[in-house]
Amino acid sequence: MSGVVKVRQQPTGGPDLAPGWVAETIAIWTQFPSRKGILDLTRRNIHTLPEELYRMRKLTSLDLSENLMEVIPGELSKLAEAGLLQILNCSGNQISRIEDDFGKLTSLEEIILNNNLFEELPACLSRLYQISRIELGSNFIKEIPSSINSLIFLQTLVLSNNQITVIPESLCSLNALHVLDLSHNQITSLPNGFDKLHRLKRLLLHHNALEQVPLSVGFLVGLEELTLADNPLSLEPELQGLVGCNKILHYLRNKIRKNLETRKLLFVEKDCSNNVHFEALEGQDRPQLTGITVEKLIVFLTQIADPDEATVDCVKLCYDYFVTPEELFDLLVLRYNMHEDPKDKRESKETKKVNEMIRLKVFNRVREFFEQFNVDNVTFTPSLMDKIDAFLANIDPILQRQIKSVLSENPSTGDRFQIEDKVFQKELLKRKEKDEKDKAKKDKDLKKKWDKEKKKFIGEVKKEKKKPKGKEDEVKLGIGLGLPPGVGGTVVVSENDLLNFTPKLVAQQIALLNFDCFSVIPLHEFIKQRWAKDGKEVTAPNTLKCIQVFNDISAWVSAAILRRKDLRSRVRLLHHFLDVVGELLELGDFSGIFSIASALSCAAVSRLKQTWALLDDRRVAINNTINELTNNSGNYKNYRAELEIRKTAGLCIPYLGNYLSALTFTDEGNTTFYNDTDMLNIGKFRLLTKIIYEIKSFQEMPYHFVIEPDDTLQHVILHSERIYDDKELYEMSLLCEASNRKPTTQAQVLLDEDCSNKDRRNSIGGPFAPGDKTGITASVSMFTLAEAAAASHSRLFFPPPPSPAFLSPTSPHSSSSSSSSSSPSVEMLDLLTPRSRSNTTTGHV
Repeated sequence: MSGVVKVRQQPTGGPDLAPGWVAETIAIWTQFPSRKGILDLTRRNIHTLPEELYRMRKLTSLDLSENLMEVIPGELSKLAEAGLLQILNCSGNQISRIEDDFGKLTSLEEIILNNNLFEELPACLSRLYQISRIELGSNFIKEIPSSINSLIFLQTLVLSNNQITVIPESLCSLNALHVLDLSHNQITSLPNGFDKLHRLKRLLLHHNALEQVPLSVGFLVGLEELTLADNPLSLEPELQGLVGCNKILHYLRNKIRKNLETRKLLFVEKDCSNNVHFEALEGQDRPQLTGITVEKLIVFLTQIADPDEATVDCVKLCYDYFVTPEELFDLLVLRYNMHEDPKDKRESKETKKVNEMIRLKVFNRVREFFEQFNVDNVTFTPSLMDKIDAFLANIDPILQRQIKSVLSENPSTGDRFQIEDKVFQKELLKRKEKDEKDKAKKDKDLKKKWDKEKKKFIGEVKKEKKKPKGKEDEVKLGIGLGLPPGVGGTVVVSENDLLNFTPKLVAQQIALLNFDCFSVIPLHEFIKQRWAKDGKEVTAPNTLKCIQVFNDISAWVSAAILRRKDLRSRVRLLHHFLDVVGELLELGDFSGIFSIASALSCAAVSRLKQTWALLDDRRVAINNTINELTNNSGNYKNYRAELEIRKTAGLCIPYLGNYLSALTFTDEGNTTFYNDTDMLNIGKFRLLTKIIYEIKSFQEMPYHFVIEPDDTLQHVILHSERIYDDKELYEMSLLCEASNRKPTTQAQVLLDEDCSNKDRRNSIGGPFAPGDKTGITASVSMFTLAEAAAASHSRLFFPPPPSPAFLSPTSPHSSSSSSSSSSPSVEMLDLLTPRSRSNTTTGHV
């Protein structure tokens, strides 16, 4: 685009300089030392400089803007003798040339010539070797001379609003440049040497005729401002919608990464705050890595100085956030090849030694990541295996065998990496045997440590087995239940009724079931919210199973209580479940506690006023403990405190929903890349790793050393009839304790069928025998922990969800209204906590 058209103004009189202006200026310098050497002659109608000016040898800054000058005279070079003049501002004049002698003014550091009539860059400027700032905006300049590369100290170059069409490559030699303004010109292309301007902070290219942007601009990681607006960019239309320096650079650097040869340059680019960022973290002796590009991360992991293990661990665990296994291997190989033995034999011994050490570091990282791939069940693609073959062909045979021994353990590689060396196979076999012996010894030590605790549990089991059992057992009720006078009798239960098992035995088996599914969850299932994404049945089957067991126990408890139509039987079963919770607390099974609390706090159970009113003092205390533990105030402060106590004791199963919620908020509340840049947010990966490693610490609890499985009781727990539909549960609740609203026919049929056996005529809704398929099945769709966690889009980390409104059994319960029969939508965060005992129905957790 052309510059602004200027109209030559005619002088309207002599210079507007009062007589004695020099003396006045000297007086001002004397009175105000901060103004010494500064002369402001703006808007004085000057077209020829007065002679007195050339004798002012103490001038440091001369402002002649907004005058009528046409030429900058060579006489100004007379001030060069003093060597003090540093700044000259002649903008807003009618200057079209500078006399050649002006180039002797070598002390000049800044010259501002905006809004003049220059048609070319004055040649004398190239001799001002100390110049750091040149502004020639809004002129008529058509080209930049190649001699500009002599201005080695130039930091700011403003050539906006001119008629420039081509940028010479010599401009890219100005590696001290910080600001380059080429906006509002007619530039069609940029030279490829822009990567040499590594100190550049601002690059303004808007309002030009650029068809594309060279990849070399992508290496300017120090850029803080980059503008491309109002350019055709027909060869790169993707850039047209990008606004902001970070987004444009991210796009260009991703293009650089598509070619391995150009990607090498990202490994060796100069470190700066935009590609490597360290931060002092609380509790750490030295600054920790918090942000880094992928290429610099590979350099960091394979440098001669060992990186901190915490960073290495979080990268191993979270690599899938920013790179595929194949791309990660490519980067490691690229780093390895960059330090191969050079063809130039004149290279120093120190350099050769450094290269050898780096190659060994890279090899060790390759092996470690292959081991991690095996843990993560990564499937090796044919293309990846071809690349591995090429890599193995260029390394030492001993190192080859080490890599192959790891690869052979991955099922997806088949027999491709089998080792034929019999000696090495024997060594490998001995190593495996040693590992197995070490594991057996560790298990033996743990078993010995927990034998005493196990005897305690076994004694309880034997005591239970000594109790006489027939086809039917009578359990006496009416003692200690707080029932009204005259209310008594017996409840007849079948052999597999839950009441035949002591609360301690039930709690033991619930804890064992919870631990069995929790302890086998691999850590990679907690990455990227796999339990809540598409394909979760394949990527996170163990997590889903753990969630399902939690929901099954909750549905089993609520259905078992509501199927007992008789008040005495229902109170007895409620007592029994509260006793189970007390035993679960002793066992440290918070997953079981939260699942039972979820059942007891659902609207269908919590509305049973008569049932809750008959709890004795001990059960009331247990229920209050449940309320305290599951209270989400202070981010589950009470639960977390008790969790630490039980963890120290050595037996503890955490509430998984709390960790899934934490992982969700951490993942969604922290971006993988910093502010649209290509710098990885290592801080996010540190937070995720901390949470996941905390989960891992609970997976090593010795429950199998202290609890023997009971197949019969586990069958009762796992296969008793469940009802997942909250609406149906509420209908059954209305049959247990009526309200103003009548239950539907379907719920009445369910309970009538359950009471049809004459041997159960004194109770309603007793537990189903194993294999009983009557009633509503568990096929009804329901919210799970995974879906609840996935539903959150909050950016807060560990936000406290609404507190569950637990009702004390000793206090009056809120009355249910007609709206209680409906099943309104559940708030997102409520699903991450036990269901509220309110007059609305909620979904299972």
